[in-house]
Amino acid sequence: MGWAETFLQTLKKNDVRFITYVIALEGDGSILMNLGCLATIANLKPRNLTVIILDNGLYQITGKQVAATGGLTDIVAVAKGAGIASSYWVRDEAHFESLIDRRFDEGGPVLLGVKINDKPGATQPPRDPALVRSHFMKGLGTGRGGVLDA
Repeated sequence: MGWAETFLQTLKKNDVRFITYVIALEGDGSILMNLGCLATIANLKPRNLTVIILDNGLYQITGKQVAATGGLTDIVAVAKGAGIASSYWVRDEAHFESLIDRRFDEGGPVLLGVKINDKPGATQPPRDPALVRSHFMKGLGTGRGGVLDA
């Protein structure tokens, strides 16, 4: 939870040159579990990073408990307070398109908050760690998916 941005910053710190731009998808509950990542992103100022937070106001996966974003906490305001000046609530699809189409050389980071409903998706991601690892390693282009390739 809340580690996509931290992972991406580790890649950047280690100068992984195959990354030209990055779009990280996060849930509001996930970001709430690691608010420090917003301050880290603000201080590192990665020009090639856009974070999209899907905000349903719940901890969906653990039983739909109301998250702070379901109350008074405004995650875009929190991001701005952490120092990510280019933080915006997406108003509609056209607004999203205009924000996501920005040129990465215009500078970043950028954070986009998107309010969504509390309905679970039609499909759920796999929860099998070996399978997730296999997909991840293949996605990196290592050709090593692990024991699942045997």
